[in-house]
Amino acid sequence: MNFFRDGQTWLADVLKTYLSIENPIEFEYGDTGTTVDLTGLGVCVGQHPEVIDTADNAVFIDVEQRDYLIPVELLSRMPQPQDKIRETINGVQYEFIGSDWASRPAGRFSMRNRIMYRFTTLQIAVL
Repeated sequence: MNFFRDGQTWLADVLKTYLSIENPIEFEYGDTGTTVDLTGLGVCVGQHPEVIDTADNAVFIDVEQRDYLIPVELLSRMPQPQDKIRETINGVQYEFIGSDWASRPAGRFSMRNRIMYRFTTLQIAVL
């Protein structure tokens, strides 16, 4: 019996059940343009609005960064920086692109047992 692995699997199931996005969500592979509908399939999201200022405090930039947790079995490969997510919230479609953020790759495994991808994105458009 492996308590650590069993605990991680349980936690992943809890995340899928309680934090899943109910909004329409679509993943697009940047290299092929192929899309995968992820609506209602256990994708979770964490939002991180940030304000970045320049060295002289002359310009402030609002950045909407989101981390999507995507079950590994839903994608054919690990997310890459050129991949996109489109999410519809209250009838408005937002587009996010993979981003290497804070020295972390855009796509990586979220848990040691490799059952979830963590895809770090930046908002690039409101469609």
